[in-house]
Amino acid sequence: MNEAKQEGADARRREIVFAVACAECYLFEWVRDTVLNSDYVRINDYFVPGSISPIKDKWKDVPKKLLSERLIKGVPDNGGTTWAQFDNLSIIATDSYMRGQVGQQRRDSRRRKSRVRRKTCLVN
Repeated sequence: MNEAKQEGADARRREIVFAVACAECYLFEWVRDTVLNSDYVRINDYFVPGSISPIKDKWKDVPKKLLSERLIKGVPDNGGTTWAQFDNLSIIATDSYMRGQVGQQRRDSRRRKSRVRRKTCLVN
């Protein structure tokens, strides 16, 4: 909620990363707890440990695999404006996370303050 109150591109970027992370957690937990009835061994068939794939691919591939194994009755509609918006946000989140831009401004401002303090201490 704190990010929603802040202004600027960095706050929006952090919000987007958080929202996309929640969507990924929801998919994982839904498959693990509801579809697979907490079968922790089989979860690796759908979310391969160490595999790096974008969340938009997981939202397409995992339900298709579950459908092919007759564990669910249908797959989400990946068309329309809702999917297009999610796709766009997932790209922003992935780029921000991979480039380390999330929280970068806060770290940079702390470094600048730290440098100012060190210079002040050296002068005195």
